[in-house]
Amino acid sequence: MIPFIVITIFLANLNCFAIDNNQQRDKVIHREQISIFAELAGQGLLLSLNADYLFHPNFSVRGGFSFLLLGFGIPLSIYYLTDAGTSHHFEFGAGLTYVNVATISILGGGSSSKGIPLFNGSFGYRYQPRKGGFFFRVAFTPFIRFETNEYFDYERRETRTSTSVKFHPFAGISLGFSLPAK
Repeated sequence: MIPFIVITIFLANLNCFAIDNNQQRDKVIHREQISIFAELAGQGLLLSLNADYLFHPNFSVRGGFSFLLLGFGIPLSIYYLTDAGTSHHFEFGAGLTYVNVATISILGGGSSSKGIPLFNGSFGYRYQPRKGGFFFRVAFTPFIRFETNEYFDYERRETRTSTSVKFHPFAGISLGFSLPAK
């Protein structure tokens, strides 16, 4: 009987929090907002310049350009933001960073480039004031890369391919400014 009472009280409290959260959400007036920022490491890999567009109180999209040692990258992401009524948010996102890397052959004297898609996630903290001003993000941004390798199978006397998934833990920090909400 006691576990039943404890569970009932717990579920009643959850319902009260849900009602309070819905009432608070109704008070949030949505205004679109644009942020411009530089990111060190993170989804841009080395250094990137980005624009973030807050199109819903809880959702934003981001696009940018990365500067790499032997190439460039284009990070694209979508984020879910918590606490729409405040300037402090936890963000959860997913995206794709297209990386174009130049390869240089020392012996052959030529060079070529190779495009690599990197899938990524983002789990972090964002400070974005509604009135505009200083913008700050810090996040854990792991990458997932699918790698295809060719090898020769001597028993079957044929070339075969294998695909492997590589996980790369990564993190980044962003600094910039937000324009005032429209």
